[in-house]
Amino acid sequence: MSPDSFDPTQYTSAAECVQGLKEFGVALGHRLGARVFGLGSRGVRFSLAFLDEAAHPGSAQDLLMAPAWSGSAPLQPGQVQDLLRGHEVELVVEAGICHVLTSDEAMPEGSLACSSGSLLPAVLGANDPSSFQGILWDRRRMEEAALTLLDGEEPAELLEAFRYLFRATTVCGQDPTSLMVTALRRGRPELSREVANQVRDGLDRDFGRALGDLLSDEPSVIRNALYFFAERAADRYASILEAVLLPVLTGLLGRPELRAHLLPRLIRMVPLLGLEPGPLEAFLDALLAQSDELELHERFAVSAFLVGLAGRYPALAAYLLRRWDSTADPHQLAWLGSILARVRLNPDQHERVVSRLVTSFREHGDDEAIRRRLRVTFRTLGPEPLARLSDPRQADTLSLEQRAWLVHLWHDYRSNQAVMPPEGAFVDFACAEILSRNRAALLAMVRTGQLTRPALLEGLRNSPPPRERVVSFLLDEAWRMEEPDDTPILEALASLGGQVFQRALASLREEVALNSGGEASRLALLGRLARRMSPGSTELRWIREALEEFLDEPFLGSEALPVAWTALGEVGGIPGLDADVKMALVERLAAPLDRFPKARVDALLEIHRSGDLLVRRRIEEVLRLVLGADEPDRKVLRACLEGLERLSAEGPLPLEAESLVAELCRTVLRRGQPESLEALLRETLSELAVGDGVRIPAPWSKQDRDQAFRILGALACHGETPERLQRMVVVRLFSFLEDWLTAVEQGRDLYAHRETPLWEILGQVLKVRPGELGFTLARESAVRVLEVHSHRPEALALARRENTQRFLLTLLPHDVEEETVVRGTRVDLARVLLRTLMGLATQAPGENRVTEYLLRELSASRTLPEALQAELAAFLTGLES
Repeated sequence: MSPDSFDPTQYTSAAECVQGLKEFGVALGHRLGARVFGLGSRGVRFSLAFLDEAAHPGSAQDLLMAPAWSGSAPLQPGQVQDLLRGHEVELVVEAGICHVLTSDEAMPEGSLACSSGSLLPAVLGANDPSSFQGILWDRRRMEEAALTLLDGEEPAELLEAFRYLFRATTVCGQDPTSLMVTALRRGRPELSREVANQVRDGLDRDFGRALGDLLSDEPSVIRNALYFFAERAADRYASILEAVLLPVLTGLLGRPELRAHLLPRLIRMVPLLGLEPGPLEAFLDALLAQSDELELHERFAVSAFLVGLAGRYPALAAYLLRRWDSTADPHQLAWLGSILARVRLNPDQHERVVSRLVTSFREHGDDEAIRRRLRVTFRTLGPEPLARLSDPRQADTLSLEQRAWLVHLWHDYRSNQAVMPPEGAFVDFACAEILSRNRAALLAMVRTGQLTRPALLEGLRNSPPPRERVVSFLLDEAWRMEEPDDTPILEALASLGGQVFQRALASLREEVALNSGGEASRLALLGRLARRMSPGSTELRWIREALEEFLDEPFLGSEALPVAWTALGEVGGIPGLDADVKMALVERLAAPLDRFPKARVDALLEIHRSGDLLVRRRIEEVLRLVLGADEPDRKVLRACLEGLERLSAEGPLPLEAESLVAELCRTVLRRGQPESLEALLRETLSELAVGDGVRIPAPWSKQDRDQAFRILGALACHGETPERLQRMVVVRLFSFLEDWLTAVEQGRDLYAHRETPLWEILGQVLKVRPGELGFTLARESAVRVLEVHSHRPEALALARRENTQRFLLTLLPHDVEEETVVRGTRVDLARVLLRTLMGLATQAPGENRVTEYLLRELSASRTLPEALQAELAAFLTGLES
């Protein structure tokens, strides 16, 4: 007996049902056939074994013809169970359908869901064939249409069969997804286009149009479809697209004009692709076959797609490894390795990838493109590649350039917080490179900041004797390198102990004896090294003796080059050096300053940082004497002014700060007054003029004058400046500003008064240390600015002076509670200043962006009172519109 359940709902009448049973060898009368047909519509079906037994008189026939089955309402499983009680039958409920079987009949899994001999489940999927009600849907015709759709070859018959089944499915409220998938899997273009048309007309217009466009031959139309499928709206049709997308995309890969549009969108299509190995790997073969022709951004797109696909298709790693094994090109090998490093690999696969990539780097690591790709790949693969390449026993297999690159790879691992090999592996590798005198690797350690790692310094200290090779190599490299590259090497040398200082002093004596021209730089190296070592009494005695010996050498004479004066500054800056030695160096540097003044002044400042009071006083005196000279050399004057500015801004307060201020004010007031271009022109063009009118530039030019202003500003901001002196400096600075405003207002030589640094200087003073009179004088200056702006706006040109506007804005938060009296009238200065700046912003809308930016910055700071803040916010809102 057959274990199949007989489905009477595929027939339209009891007579057809009886005839259908005869085809299975079961001969039931019309009365019994009518009962089977009626119960089938009520959700009860019988197995063929039971019906074969019911064809003959007996208990099965009595059960089938029992009056209790009467009625037309659907039967629930509980009701059927009550009717079957006392009979030797089994009840199985599947998908809401009650199946009656004989007691000795075994039901195979899944057989109850299928009607005997029906093709509709294979075509319609989980849809219940019994739901197709009505006279339009003939069961036999539906079976024939399903058979045609599965095996037919005639285009017209295929289209007609699909249309019939599609109408039946949609009209009866069933899901047409399985039907469309079945049609699309046939791979017939005319059938696929019909699916797209039916979807467009009946389900989703956009999806149907995109599906049809994808099957087109026009590149522009296909591009539109690719844009649609790259959006998230296509995800809900993934089950349909899995049947059609891979074959279509495989064909599109052969069209170069579409490749630039397809590859960037592949990553978004990963959820839409089918995962059957055959079609998928055929697509991957076509994709990777073009890898040699891809641009860099297209390779990135393909890599991202493959990594994303690996999350859905675990067998991708094995596929890529098969492709990898057949690849000989090192660039292709590195690219596929970068992809494999980002997908999930088992331990054996991971070992294969690491071993081959390490071997590839050893053989082809001199190629910059390969190194760039392997840098990220090695980091992704974990510590194993770095540990294998850093093994000192394998160093001979790498070139010097590759070993230098390996230092950068260690830095990359650290910077990206990757899983790293033990620190000892780096120490062994780095020490081996230093012992082999690999300059490129040493420079890489310097540039990446790895030379001064504590573990490496400890490794250098514990390196096997003799350490002469290490010390000699590091000293030579520190001598060759420029700042700041030499700083890490000097720190490493300083950690190695007194032997280093002896070797540096010996190198200096060798250079002096040979008169090689490198004596001064060796002396500077000795000074920089000693300042990092905190030398003891013995080392300081050696330095004193060396200076006494070398000061009379020609390389430190009056005609010496700047490097010699720099060297004296480096040595003189050693903290523990005796004061008399420092003073001797100061005298050598100061007599005179006219040759290479900047280098000499810089050296004096180096000594000033560590000198005692006498040394510091003498250095300040040297710099200050230049200011009082009748006709100082312009270069010397500028160097001294720059040195005094650095000294006032960065170091301790000058010991003779009050004398310095007085000297600067005298020179700025007396000699620094700008010469009128108008008077100069009149003198040159007069009848009594002699010569061509060319003037030799005099000291205290505008640049020198501005430098002096900055020195005064630094002293005013200095925290150690006495209160009385600070107040005097602030008053003098505002006095200079008043002179500048007066010259602008009177229109005297606007070229000479075109700019002044006093706005920035005084703005900084108000922020850092305004003192007692700072804001009072600032308000007076603000009133003067408003007066000059109203009388001579074209001369002041306030709209283009960002520094002046910033100075005025500095007053606003501090002036809201103060009352300013102008000619006996109380003035709300904060409101007046704010409205003046707002007026500047509206003079040329869209052009005066500086004022607008400053006002927006002020609004964001929220430092104004509520009334002014609201007024400013309303103004800015109106300015936008």
